[in-house]
Amino acid sequence: MEPRPLPADLAAIQAALGPRYELGHELGRGGHGHVYAARQVGLNREVAVKVLTEGAPTADLKRRFRTEADLLAHLRHPHLVTVYDYAESDEVAAIVMEMLPNGTLAARAAAGMSLAEVCAVGLDVATGLAYTHGKGILHRDLKPANIMFAADGTVMVTDFGIAKILDGSARTTVVAGTVGYMAPEQLAGHPVYASDIYALGAVLYRLFVGETPAPPDPARGVALPENVPKKIRNILGRALRHKAEERFSTAQEFALALARAATDVLGGGWRASCDIPLFLPDDIRDALAGSPRRGPRLPRPNGRRDSPDAAAPNKPPTGLRRNSEPGLAVQETSTVRTTHPAVGTPPDPPPVVSPRFTELSTTDIPSGLAVATTGTVYVAHRLSHRISVLNWAGEPVRALGTGRAGYSGDGGPAAAAAFDMPTAIVVAPDGSLLIADTLNNRVRRVDDRGIVTTVLGGGNQSEATEPGRIRLDRPHGLATDAGQILYVADTYHHRVLKVAAGRVVPFAGTGARGPGGDGGPASQAEFDLPSAVEVGPDGAVYIADTGNRRIRRVDPDGRIATVAGQAWGGAPADGCLADRADIGRPTGVAADGARVLYLADPDHGQVWCLADDGRLRAIGPRRIPAGSSSERRKPRSTPGDGYAHWQAPSSLATDASGALYVVEPAPRRITRIPAELLADRTRLPPGGQAG
Repeated sequence: MEPRPLPADLAAIQAALGPRYELGHELGRGGHGHVYAARQVGLNREVAVKVLTEGAPTADLKRRFRTEADLLAHLRHPHLVTVYDYAESDEVAAIVMEMLPNGTLAARAAAGMSLAEVCAVGLDVATGLAYTHGKGILHRDLKPANIMFAADGTVMVTDFGIAKILDGSARTTVVAGTVGYMAPEQLAGHPVYASDIYALGAVLYRLFVGETPAPPDPARGVALPENVPKKIRNILGRALRHKAEERFSTAQEFALALARAATDVLGGGWRASCDIPLFLPDDIRDALAGSPRRGPRLPRPNGRRDSPDAAAPNKPPTGLRRNSEPGLAVQETSTVRTTHPAVGTPPDPPPVVSPRFTELSTTDIPSGLAVATTGTVYVAHRLSHRISVLNWAGEPVRALGTGRAGYSGDGGPAAAAAFDMPTAIVVAPDGSLLIADTLNNRVRRVDDRGIVTTVLGGGNQSEATEPGRIRLDRPHGLATDAGQILYVADTYHHRVLKVAAGRVVPFAGTGARGPGGDGGPASQAEFDLPSAVEVGPDGAVYIADTGNRRIRRVDPDGRIATVAGQAWGGAPADGCLADRADIGRPTGVAADGARVLYLADPDHGQVWCLADDGRLRAIGPRRIPAGSSSERRKPRSTPGDGYAHWQAPSSLATDASGALYVVEPAPRRITRIPAELLADRTRLPPGGQAG
C-alpha cells in the first residue's frame, strides 16, 4: 500500500526538509509557527521541526531566520534546547531542533509543584539566561510554554530570538513578547537584559500563585503571595521591580541569590526532594550546601494539595543515598558544569563535566558503573535487575528497569523494561547507554529518548556475524572506542567479540578455555572467563582474563601480551613488576586519557595502578595513621604505606578528569578518587609492557 499523501502545507514542509527527515504529527502551535515531530533518517533520532506559518516568508525574513538558527546552533548549554539544522524553500522556513518529550512547564505546573521543584526551575532557567546574555542574545518571550523538559527531566529554555526575528529588530519601538511576562520597558518597546530577569520572576510568580503578576507599581513593585517563604519573596520582589536598574544586574546574580535563599529555606540537600537535574557553575553550586530538609509542598493554583508522587511521575530511585562522611579524608575538587547530555552527535564536542562526590552508599548491591562526559553516573545493580541514574552530585534521578528479572520492554521506555542481572554498563560516544544484560545473554542499548533496544545477542548461533543472530553466554564486560566500535567480553564463551558497522567479528579468543596465545594474534589466543574489557587512548584493548589471573593487552595491530599477573605463584604485588605479580582474579580494568591503567583485585582487596616503571602500586581507599588499631587491616602486600584495604572491589571506571571510581559490592559502596589524590598515578610504559 502506498503511503497516504500529505496535505499541501505538510507536503511543502516535507519538500523543504528533504529525504533526510520524515515529517510526523503536529506537536503544538503558537502565534508564529507550528511544531512537528520528525525523524532524522540517517541518525534514526527523533527531532522537532518548528515552521514559520505567517504566509510565504520573505527573503529578508528567511535571511534573518537562518542567521538566528545558525547562531543558536552554536550555543552549548545544558539548559538550552539544541538546534540541529535549518531548512527552507520558497514557501517554508524551518528550524530542526532537539525533541523535548516531557512537555512544558505550563503543563507540569497544572499538576502541582513543590517549592524545591520551583526553585530548581528558577536556577536552571537563570543559568541558561546568563549564558545567552553573555552571547548578546535577549530572549524577550520567556514564559512557561517556552520552558520544556527533556527526556531525562532537564529544564530546557526554547524559542530564543524568534520574536526578535519576527518583529524586525531595527524598529525598537515595536512591542514583542507575551503580556503578563513583559517588563515595563519591554512594553514600551525598549527591552534590556533585565527584561528577561523580570520575565523569569513572572514565571516563578505564576508557579506560586497560578496567575501572572499585575503590572508593578512604580513605588512598591508587585504584591507578593504570603504563602511563599520570605527569603524567596524577597528574590521575586527584586526581580519584578518596575525599574530595570533596581532588579538584579545579571541573571547570574539572580541565580546566586535564589540558590542561597533556597538553601536557607530548604536546607543544603533540598535537591534530593525533586527530580529536576541541575547543571550549575561553581559559585551557585557552592551556595547549595548544608543538610537536607524537605520543604513544604505548594498548593495547586486551585488551592488543592497534591500527593508527593503525583507531581513526580518519574520518581527517582530511593536505593541510593549520599554519605554524610566522605570516604576520603580530602576536600572535593571544584568543576564547572556547563553541558547537557547530547542527542546524537553534536557538531562540536560539549564541555566535559566531572561528577562531584567522594562516596555513595547503595541499598542495592552495585556491580558496574559508567560515567558520561555530561557528569551523569550510571550504576548497574545485578541482583535487583536495574540501573540507577545519578546526576553529577551523586543524587538519584531515576531508575532503568522494573526491578524484576525478565526480558521485555524493547522499543519502549527503559524504566518499564525487564533486565536479568545487568552486570556491566558503558556510555557510548553518542551518549547512549549500553548494558550487558547478563542472564538474558544480550547487550541492550538505551538511547537519548530513554528507549531500550537489543543490539547484540538473542540468537542461536555462536559464530554468527549478524548481531541479532549470535548467541552470547553470560557477557560480563563492555567497552567502546571513539569510533563507536563495541567490545564485548563473552565471558562463558571465553572470548571477546567486536561489533563494528553492524557486523560481529571475533576479536580475541578462540572460544577454547586456556592460558595460551601471548605473542601471537589475539584471535588465536585462549582465555578463561574474561570478565572486563577496556579501550585505552591509543586504541589498545585491555582484557581482565579472570580465570587466568592476568590482565592482557591487545595492540592495535592485533597481537596479544600479558601486562600484569601470573597464573599462579606470583610475588606480592605492591611494588612488584606487574608481569610477575600475584593480582588474584582481576574482575575490573580501567584506563584514562593519560594512559593510566587500574586493576581491580578482589582476592586481595586491592586496586592496583600500573606505573611507568612496569611496577604495580596500591591505590587505597583512605590514609590511616601509622600504628593505629586500623593498621592491622592492611593487606600483607602493602608494606607500611598507611593505606587500608578495599572490600573486594569488583569493577572500576574513570572519567574525563582522570578521577577513578571503585565499586565495592559487599559494603554497597562506590568511591570516587579525584585525579590529584592518586599519588601513584603515572603513565603506562610504551607499548603497555610491564617490565
